[in-house]
Amino acid sequence: MVCSAVARRHISSTVLRVGVARHALTSAPPDVLEVLDDIHRSGKETLHDLRTLVTVLRDPGAGAVSFVDPAGLPVAITAVVERTRLVVPRIDLELDPDISAVDALTGLTLLRLAQEGTANVVKHAGPETTARLSITAGPGPVEFRLSDSGPAAGTAPSVTSGPGVGLIGLRERVGLLGGTLVAAPAGSGWLLAASLPGEPDGAA
Repeated sequence: MVCSAVARRHISSTVLRVGVARHALTSAPPDVLEVLDDIHRSGKETLHDLRTLVTVLRDPGAGAVSFVDPAGLPVAITAVVERTRLVVPRIDLELDPDISAVDALTGLTLLRLAQEGTANVVKHAGPETTARLSITAGPGPVEFRLSDSGPAAGTAPSVTSGPGVGLIGLRERVGLLGGTLVAAPAGSGWLLAASLPGEPDGAA
C-alpha cells in the first residue's frame, strides 16, 4: 500500500494548499473561485474514497456494500450523463446491463470515473463537443471508455494541461483494484479509459 500512502499524502497536500488559496483569494474572479472550490471538493472526496478503499482491501468484511448499490449503478451513471447533457447535449451513452452484477468497489470506481470524466468533458471540451461513454462488463474485465472530440474549432481549452487531483485520485482507485487507466489526448479530443478486473459479487 506504499503507492497509496504516497498518493494520499500528495492529495492531502493539494487539498490543504487549495483550501488556503481559496480563503486568501477573496477578490479573485468568480470563475477562478469556482475552479478552486471544485478542486477542493474533488480532493476531499478522493481522500475519503481512498481511505475507505484501503480499509476494505485490508479487511474485505469491512462493509464494501455501503459504497454503492451495484443494482442501481446503471441508473446512477445514466443520471450523471443526463446532467452532463444539460451543458454538452451531444454525449452518447452505451451501458452493458451486466454492470449491475459488479462488486461494490468496482461499482464505486465506475461511478467516480463517470463523474470525473464527464466533468472534465464539460470543463475542457465545452458544450460544442461530441462525446461518448461506454461501459461493458464481462466475460473478462470491466471496460470503461469516455472520449470526446475536443473544443470547437477556434476555441481554446478552458483549463491548462497537467495532471489534476481528480486524475490522480482516479489512477489510485483503479490501481488499488488491480486495473489500468489511460487518460491522454486522442486526435483533437481526449480519451479516458479504464480496465477493471471483472469479479461479480459472490465469485469465489
